[in-house]
Amino acid sequence: MDEIQSVGTSTFVTTSNFTSRSSSSLIGFLRAIGTFRTGVLVGGISLLTSRCSFSSNRPSPVNTSLYPLKTSDIADLLPNLAKSKVFSVVDAKNGFWHVQLDQESSYLTTFATPWGRYRWKQMPFGISPAPEEFQRYLDLALEGLEGIKAICDDILVCGVGESYEEAVQDHDNKLVSLLERCRSNGIKLNSKKLLFRRNQVSFMGHLITSKGLKPDPAKVEAIQKMPIQTSKR
Repeated sequence: MDEIQSVGTSTFVTTSNFTSRSSSSLIGFLRAIGTFRTGVLVGGISLLTSRCSFSSNRPSPVNTSLYPLKTSDIADLLPNLAKSKVFSVVDAKNGFWHVQLDQESSYLTTFATPWGRYRWKQMPFGISPAPEEFQRYLDLALEGLEGIKAICDDILVCGVGESYEEAVQDHDNKLVSLLERCRSNGIKLNSKKLLFRRNQVSFMGHLITSKGLKPDPAKVEAIQKMPIQTSKR
């Protein structure tokens, strides 16, 4: 409840008198980075959501979305990596909260707490169309920025140049353009997850380097440590 109050009931959530079997329950969990996050059990609302064709830029309804996720488009990075020598990865903080819900959808996100009923005004974590809607939001907000690739809440910046110094200058110019675009669109960034001016960065399960894409060792460790099968069955 303290987290709900800290983000402001007038910004992200507000009180609700909506009641139905789709109403959800508030839960809390500890994240891997050591912070506490609230979440909502959305079993009922999942029955009311579906993925339909994307056609507008209005506030997003939770039951309307079919926008291509880019988790499998890592190969699209290859043209951007030519002569790239410097990289940064910027994280969009509480990414889904950037997307405003329309009123009808807001009532569908009503959740119960010991202190009353609330509904989300911004898109919460846990509803099925959320990843597509947020990807659409980022793509529209960052459209036209060269050397920038956004997948989910991670934004990659590639610095290109014949020399390392040229690549650093190109990287910094692109990063400034990205920050200005984020500011103008109200996109909040997480400084704790910033990877700044690296020779290689981990991005979507791969290592992005000046020599191209490589498998991220942290992602393939489990496969490498898998015991060799000795049984014939």
